[in-house]
Parts: sequence; structure tokens; C-alpha cells
Amino acid sequence: MHMRSGSATADVALQGGRLSSLVVGDLELLVTSGEKPTRWGSFPMVPWCGRLRDARLTFDGRCYE
Repeated sequence: MHMRSGSATADVALQGGRLSSLVVGDLELLVTSGEKPTRWGSFPMVPWCGRLRDARLTFDGRCYE
């Protein structure tokens, strides 16, 4: 799915709902490809956004706050 508003465009993959591209002007704001499909783009955190215990997420041995 492709969306546009002014100078911004966004592409959303129909499989998984990943934000696969976000461009403002001429600047791509996301990593748009990679060796592993889970390492690029941006996945929506719906409905979990804001619901992480102690506001921390641990992934692949790293803790994010």
C-alpha cells in the first residue's frame, strides 16, 4: 500500500503490516532492506505500545527502554 501527503510518502507491506518505507522530501527515514526480514522497516506495536512491563523491552540479549 502506498500513501502520500505533501512531500511525505509511506509504503506499508500488505503481509505483516510493516512500514517498509517512509520518505520525507528526498530523505528515506527507515532501513528498507536487509539480510533478515525482521531487521528492516518498522513494525506497528499495536495494541502493545505503552504496555511494556517496566517500560523495557529485551530483544536479542539487549535491553531497550
